[in-house]
Amino acid sequence: MPRSDEILKQKQMEMIEEPLLLTPSPDPKGGFKTIPFILANSSFERLASSGLSPNMIRYLMNEYHLNVTTGNNIILLWSAASNFLPVLGALFADSLLGRFKMIGLGSIFSLLGMIMLWLTTLITQARPPPCIGSVETTCISSNYQLILLCSSFGLLSIGAGGIRSSSVAFGANQLANEDVNLASSRSLQSYFNWYIATSSVSVVLASTVLVYTQDKMGWKIGFGVPVVLMFLSALSFFVASPLYVKLKSKSSLITGFFRVIAAAYNNRHADLPSDTRNVLFHHKEDSKRIVPGEKLRFLNKACLVKDVQEQETEADGKTSKSLSTFFSFTPSDVNGSPYYFGLRNPCRIFRNDSNLRSHTMSVSAIVEGIQRDRAVEVGNLNETLPTVQMSAMWLVPQNCLSGIAEALNAVALIEFFYREFPGSMSSISSTMYGVGMSAGNLIASFLMSTIDDVSGREGKASWISSNINEGHYD
Repeated sequence: MPRSDEILKQKQMEMIEEPLLLTPSPDPKGGFKTIPFILANSSFERLASSGLSPNMIRYLMNEYHLNVTTGNNIILLWSAASNFLPVLGALFADSLLGRFKMIGLGSIFSLLGMIMLWLTTLITQARPPPCIGSVETTCISSNYQLILLCSSFGLLSIGAGGIRSSSVAFGANQLANEDVNLASSRSLQSYFNWYIATSSVSVVLASTVLVYTQDKMGWKIGFGVPVVLMFLSALSFFVASPLYVKLKSKSSLITGFFRVIAAAYNNRHADLPSDTRNVLFHHKEDSKRIVPGEKLRFLNKACLVKDVQEQETEADGKTSKSLSTFFSFTPSDVNGSPYYFGLRNPCRIFRNDSNLRSHTMSVSAIVEGIQRDRAVEVGNLNETLPTVQMSAMWLVPQNCLSGIAEALNAVALIEFFYREFPGSMSSISSTMYGVGMSAGNLIASFLMSTIDDVSGREGKASWISSNINEGHYD
């Protein structure tokens, strides 16, 4: 028999050679080290895109010679698409591509859109010629010029749909830990706060530094800077690719949604049990919901198991019933319906920002009224380029109120949607905030066109005139 010291030495050698399975990897993927790259990607994209919008109406009116209504409608439709496309991007991210690929494609599309918009400032033929005197027919934009311009806006919207649809959820994936409740973890709340903070700082810098650059250095440099920023956005995201946790998409939410509708329709004549205490529902082993909810109960018919035969067998003194089914849908399949989860727990948050936003519009109307009265006093109401000596500080109150309302609303809504939506729809949850903004842009475009058409009849000056002193923006 081997001696005890030899046995001990042999055991020590085995311990050295065998890997320590319980020892965590010294450099696991994900975690806080990836968050700066994700925030840099979203912040640079927000900075670049937000730097284009404030002065875009001036660019369209001065370079493309569009009136204020047409120019604003183009901008509003661009904004509506940028706010709505993240919903479609989230569907594709959660169902088909995955969040990493979606953000990567969004970064590429945004970069291409900004390059195309920048080319309209470099290529003379991409813009209409300057107007000669008062002859407007010499400076009308051609269809090809408008197609090039709108194509750049379309690429920017597609890019925004790819990045904004998945940035929040992709960052949350990096912080996920099986031992921690993600919905209530402080790290998740901190990440949301940092995401909103960096986005807000980006908008502030875009509205000041980039706008100043466009005013002082011209459109070529002013639109060239966002191209550089968008390149940095894409670079910062792709450079950290080996560090990311890249979750693969699971089942198709779109397919599951239509399967639920079809199953509920086929079971429309079946009766739902009023008491579910003695009813068994098939569900996945790791499903948190084992019984369908009470909201939109007509969709619960997709989960019905029809009892077509009962075979009673004695086993351990208990009766077992064999159930045959013609549809097999779990409660989680029903929960995959966007409409079901959108209405399952309606938002009951009483937001303080609603009153603040009303006050913001009231203050804005008062300031516009004062500005127009001063224009009447100095007698430059009908000038081609009217100017009124007013301090920019008049705009501070309404912008402060708007900023406070946004701060009270944004973080709470994003976190609320992320908590209420299932994990398989986390990308979609982060885009719901923009759906309301998209609807607001469409309504604003409709109202602007209607007011311009109605108020400009019978030869009267439109309330939405290119001459702000002649119009009635108050």
